[in-house]
Amino acid sequence: MPVLHGFVSLGGPAFPARFDPRRRWKGSENPYFTLCTVRDVAAFLAESARHGGRYGLDDTVHVVDDAPDGLGGRGPMVVHIRWPYLGEPGSVSIIPNVDGWYGVGGFEWCWYAVSPQSAARTGAGADPLSDARHRLIAAAVRDTAEVLRAVLPEAAALLVDVEDGAPIRNVVCSDGTCALECYDTETLGEADQILASSLDWLLGGDDPSALGWAQLSTRRLIIPLPPV
Repeated sequence: MPVLHGFVSLGGPAFPARFDPRRRWKGSENPYFTLCTVRDVAAFLAESARHGGRYGLDDTVHVVDDAPDGLGGRGPMVVHIRWPYLGEPGSVSIIPNVDGWYGVGGFEWCWYAVSPQSAARTGAGADPLSDARHRLIAAAVRDTAEVLRAVLPEAAALLVDVEDGAPIRNVVCSDGTCALECYDTETLGEADQILASSLDWLLGGDDPSALGWAQLSTRRLIIPLPPV
């Protein structure tokens, strides 16, 4: 069974992630997140700790944007602050894997996979389903952009077929040129999986223009990628 792209939750909001169902811990998933999603997880944990009056007692995650990387350079660092186990430190740096994804709470927290239908129902506001759908689509587009820009930083928009399991038809650069041929099958396949995991369920009856997308036909859309 391959690594999956989907959504996971700790009982609150859902977060886009990738995880291997073969590597569960006591029945829980061991998810990996992009750095942008780690920031969302960190904000959720901090708010939960403050709301519960347990800030400083509950686990929190922090992103330090300009930390020394140990090689003479500087960059982001993810730190997990927790109650230490006997003989273990109270803070741990989370090192990204070779693809730049961060394992947060794996083999320790009770992450569980949720279907896109369930994930879409974790929002709040006047229309929770719509608000949550838009938030999750935006997160999936953001994570797709992160994967694609690791190869081509100039990636600015996607031509997408919403009725195809591999939705990305082309990648458009900031100068208007198309650059699909710049991507290897593995990278493009990963980006397809992230985007498709949301589009299949979360578009529903949404008006694409409400998401800032341009509709070319009933199947084809132009999806701008978020600015760097």
